[in-house]
Amino acid sequence: LDDASASVSAAQQAYELSLKPSRGESERQQRDEATWYFADRLLDRGNPSDLQRAVELLSLHQNDLAKSPKTSWNAWILRSEAHYKRQDINAYLDTVLQLDSKTFDSQIKRDQSVTMRQLMNLSFQISSWAFPAGYGGQPRMSKESLKRCRDVILPALDTLPEMSRSNDSSMDVYNALIRLNLAMSPERLLSDHVSDFLELMNQPAVMELEKEVLDQTRLSMLQFFAALIVPNRQFRNEATKVLQREVQLLPQTTRDRIRDQMDLLRNAAVSLSDDEQIAIDSLPTVFKAIRPQT
Repeated sequence: LDDASASVSAAQQAYELSLKPSRGESERQQRDEATWYFADRLLDRGNPSDLQRAVELLSLHQNDLAKSPKTSWNAWILRSEAHYKRQDINAYLDTVLQLDSKTFDSQIKRDQSVTMRQLMNLSFQISSWAFPAGYGGQPRMSKESLKRCRDVILPALDTLPEMSRSNDSSMDVYNALIRLNLAMSPERLLSDHVSDFLELMNQPAVMELEKEVLDQTRLSMLQFFAALIVPNRQFRNEATKVLQREVQLLPQTTRDRIRDQMDLLRNAAVSLSDDEQIAIDSLPTVFKAIRPQT
């Protein structure tokens, strides 16, 4: 067995052992822990049948998992991730909108760093569906659905400064990054999106974040350009005009910072889509061809 399959097999054995009749609270907690961990291992392996099984497993035990703030939160995160990987946007939205502020508060107090990282990953998922893959296309997530996600997540974040007594400055960066992802909109100027992300990346605390987080943030920046550089075919002429108008708004210092971030992304172990690869390869030519506005 490979490592992923061995991990799934071990988690399944622990889950099956936990299904014996529970005589006490500790045994029920062990069963709940084994359930979400088995689901987590299935998601990590990630083939279609695993994703389906994870969803079924979490649904089967949903009522039990909801009794504990910790397992309730973990199950919510896992259901969201499973529906995202299955590209089931309706089920994804239904799950995200079930975010319970009390559960979030409890989880933040239990493990602030992990909880904010999980919520940040969720915000990347939402932003990927709120922004069209190519100019002229329709986002998978409507403006109304995006607003509903914001209305659920942002109020929970608004309580964070009061609860946080940590000296970990990365928490502020996570908070800002989640808000930036939820502000994604094809109606905003590309230059505004890019400037917001560059401002965030310029904060000293950013360098304390995990490399995967930095790479995902750089990938989000690249996707702004990819939408215009590789538009829907019928909108190519219009996208070229928009790209020219938008890139003109980027001063040379901003372009240099974008190049630096894209060089770091290029050297990272990140899998790029065909459109993203075209965009990252084309950016130097685009910047050379379109002069900054004076």
